[in-house]
Amino acid sequence: MGMNALDSGYMLSEYRIEKLLGEGGFGLTYLAFDTNLEKQVAIKEYMPGEHAVRKDGEQIIAKSEASEKTYNWGLNAFLNEAKILAKFENPNIVRIYRFFRANGTAYIVMEYCQGGSLIDQISKTNPMDEDKLQSIISSIVKGLQLVHNEGILHRDIKPDNIMFRKNGTPVLIDFGAARLAIGKKTKKVTTIITPGYAPLEQYSSKGSIGPWSDIYSLAAVAYLCLTGKRPPDIMNRLHEDTLSSLSEGNNTSRFLQAIDFGLQLQVEDRPRSLSEWSSKWGVTDVAKAKEFKTIIANAPITASRSDKGATQATNTLRQPISARTSLKPDENTLIANHDIDFDSTPSFNIARVLLTLVIISSLIVAGVFGYEYFQKQKQETVIADQLVTQRNLQQIADEKKQKDLILNVQIRLNKLNYRVVESGKYDTRTRESIKLFESKNNLVVTGTADEILLDRLNQSLSEITTIAWQQTVSKNTIEAYQDYLRLYPNSLNAKEIPETIAKIKVLKQEKNNLAELEDVKNAQRLKLIEEKKAQLIKEIKIELKRLKFPNLTVDKTLDNDTRNKILSFQKLMKFDTNGLPTKTLLFQLKKQNKWPGLLNGQIIQQCQSCPTMVVVPAGNFMMGSSKGKNNEIPEHYVSLPEFIISTTEVTYNQWNNCVADNYCKHQPKSSKTNNNQHAVSNINWYDIQQFLQWLNYKTNNTYKLPSETQWEYAARATSQTAYSWGDLVGSNNVSCLDCITDIDESKMGQVKNFPSNSFGIYDMHGNVWEITADCWHPNYSGAPSDEKPWEPNGCNQFVVRGGSSGNSAIDLRSASRGVLAADKRLNSVGFRVILETP
Repeated sequence: MGMNALDSGYMLSEYRIEKLLGEGGFGLTYLAFDTNLEKQVAIKEYMPGEHAVRKDGEQIIAKSEASEKTYNWGLNAFLNEAKILAKFENPNIVRIYRFFRANGTAYIVMEYCQGGSLIDQISKTNPMDEDKLQSIISSIVKGLQLVHNEGILHRDIKPDNIMFRKNGTPVLIDFGAARLAIGKKTKKVTTIITPGYAPLEQYSSKGSIGPWSDIYSLAAVAYLCLTGKRPPDIMNRLHEDTLSSLSEGNNTSRFLQAIDFGLQLQVEDRPRSLSEWSSKWGVTDVAKAKEFKTIIANAPITASRSDKGATQATNTLRQPISARTSLKPDENTLIANHDIDFDSTPSFNIARVLLTLVIISSLIVAGVFGYEYFQKQKQETVIADQLVTQRNLQQIADEKKQKDLILNVQIRLNKLNYRVVESGKYDTRTRESIKLFESKNNLVVTGTADEILLDRLNQSLSEITTIAWQQTVSKNTIEAYQDYLRLYPNSLNAKEIPETIAKIKVLKQEKNNLAELEDVKNAQRLKLIEEKKAQLIKEIKIELKRLKFPNLTVDKTLDNDTRNKILSFQKLMKFDTNGLPTKTLLFQLKKQNKWPGLLNGQIIQQCQSCPTMVVVPAGNFMMGSSKGKNNEIPEHYVSLPEFIISTTEVTYNQWNNCVADNYCKHQPKSSKTNNNQHAVSNINWYDIQQFLQWLNYKTNNTYKLPSETQWEYAARATSQTAYSWGDLVGSNNVSCLDCITDIDESKMGQVKNFPSNSFGIYDMHGNVWEITADCWHPNYSGAPSDEKPWEPNGCNQFVVRGGSSGNSAIDLRSASRGVLAADKRLNSVGFRVILETP
């Protein structure tokens, strides 16, 4: 299972999760078993990884208050998708069984297609049978047509998204990319790209996406099935189209022609709808030709005017009469026989009249037809002139469009520091600058000014202006905004700058001259903002007190102590550690039923032979002393986050375990016979590094020496007196040369002889000096003000703190300091450790 997926065997209502089928940016798909119907199903879970996380292995929650709005919006869209798909009852569209809410999210239960996907049936060496492929594509088209009719596009058709049932029925799945189009396909949608299957319009935010987009993807799938090769990426086809046509030759099928039609680069060259596209492989031209020949063959035979026909139909045609026949001549003979003397017979006059009438009629008819022919020729001339004019106007418009395109390219090249003349002419300097830009941006080098180049130039300018805007906003000064306005006067952000500068001036005036403000409304608004901020701090403190810090004073002041507590929470939750009070922080605190990490004063022991550790709360104090020695000045303010420190010094018993495991090479000697619970001593800085390696190996965590700031903060335990219990050493508080104590001599050197301080830590004063991680400095000039050690690397002298039983009381103070060489071993020097928080 994936990191964010439900576990195998998990019962989701009546469905038992079996395994994860797939995971995307907005959801997960599982194979599950319906325990009621006893069959396998596919279940899609809404899980947008950018805005949500899974809690306790099942619940899904928004990451923040801002993400919660986006998450809920997407959840409703997810359910709407299920409602839309559920109404399609088509064998070629995936079936939706039900959808429901659970675990703070929603689920869609779908059929599980067990026949595999189309990609499993494709071979590089054995192309798919054309009839089989046409049947598959035709089935998908029928289902997809219903989806298109509802104003929905798939936009990610590929072989992986065409599945088969056991009976071989192809099914189109994964409509996660689909979106309802407002006003019947007028809404712009998020770009979804699968190289080889995605059309050109899906690569641009301005692309016109429609049914023709799904047609391209389906044609690309068909191309892969027939050739065994995926079509080249369309962005490469723009510069060098290596796609082989499937319909070359005289005997090609209309189905192959339709595939080539669907794979056209430009939108306008492709079919506009699935019905137009699928009609291209309906009845073939050959079939129509055969039908026509059949009609001709069955038609009745008509009389022919050929010699053969005349011979076969002599009984229906008149024969001309010759001078040797005894029959009377008729008018046919008169017209056809040119040897008759027309003037010598009475029939001549009649024939002459008739001939005259025929000639006159012919002239009239010729005149009419001539006039109509003249008018037709005149109209055709006008139309031809109009077409020439239209072509000229179109040519002028195309030339102007190209000139404007080149000019826009030149303007953007200059903004990107490619120096060219902004003339609109495609000169040598422009061509070479385009090639240089294409080379630097990993484009195919053509040197051509086109829409793709212009789009990439705009993208580069947008990236530069975005970076410049981010830098300007981070500075947030009037000068920075003015510089941006001067450099990028036409950017979208430039429109906001005058208003932003005005706001900065107002805020500056409000900050410096609040007492003199005449605008009462602005003063009230500022006061309201401060009140809301103060109220937010108070609510955050309430939550911190509830979760971990019962002694926290709840007020509206953001002090350093509260900042450190916020930092501890942010670190545990792996958020940005800025220590600032925000609505998102309050939202996350309220969602917690308990503190996500360790509690103050909590005792930890990670192994039987490991030191016992205690959680020290975050806080701040004044480090050093103006009344002590010169190496304790100047006093300086220190603020520390929460840390974990050993309750006692490391003992001989713990050290001996390290020796037994062959990590610690040095075996320190002691004058005490039974010294297991005594603080180990007579060790140096290098010996301690071996002990720390042993601890880290045994616990798989990080142990180290405390910094000097951590040591003194732990020793003071919120006090500012000489000792954690007061300014006087008193009696039975510690052992030293001039201390009063009832402890038996034989027990001197043991840990826990005296009470712990308020943090639950023992022997911070006396017993043995304790080595810290800080390099020795003679005073605190330039010392850190946080928990970090002061120059620990490459050091040969380290700071020791706390004094020993062999020192005077003045050396046991919280502020007292000492120095020890890294290789020096003394009976009066030991150490304690801290554990890095997770």
